Amino acid sequence: MQIPDGDPFVMPVDYRPPGKGNENKVWIMVARPQIWIQEEQDEIKAGNVPENKFIWDGPTSKEEAPPPPRPLPLHDGVKEILQALVTDVLTSPELKNLREFYTQVAGKRGDKTLNLLDGDKVGWPRRFSPTSHGWKLVQGEPDPFVGDRRLLAIRLDKFDLKQTKVGEFDTPIELRLFNTGAFGGCSLYYRPKREGKRWTVELLNFVTP
Repeated sequence: MQIPDGDPFVMPVDYRPPGKGNENKVWIMVARPQIWIQEEQDEIKAGNVPENKFIWDGPTSKEEAPPPPRPLPLHDGVKEILQALVTDVLTSPELKNLREFYTQVAGKRGDKTLNLLDGDKVGWPRRFSPTSHGWKLVQGEPDPFVGDRRLLAIRLDKFDLKQTKVGEFDTPIELRLFNTGAFGGCSLYYRPKREGKRWTVELLNFVTP
């Protein structure tokens, strides 16, 4: 998480207020961190520089939000490729250990809930509903206030069918397999392949945590 100096952020607290009538309520904590430079504080204390307003009284930054990721069009070719990607991630023997690792990290052992997340620049098509091979699918950022936000996730980081040159870590399609409630993750590098009238994918490389 990256937060500008002095900007607030809200975090859920794993604690419910006691008492009747509070069954559906939770506490939240608001923090507004400040970069502390001792030399600067010494100058303020000595009266050499004017003291700024208390951090809670100051304005927050006005940085513009980045543009939302562009969802892929849901035509037959893209749909076939994305289905092949989901199938490979969920069923490939080569990725079995990674699936088990992130499934166990995500929560209860054997929990098979999968989150499809958009990347910074490209997103899954709207109304895309792939065959999930026994996994329960959810899409979009998990709500930190509802249920368990620790889920196995596939993030779509890159999808460029016009790319012809393929490198060890530069492929037309890049996915990120990770856990939404933990740091780290594994990058998966794929190349789409045309076999007859259908599209398939080939896993060329992956970076383990």
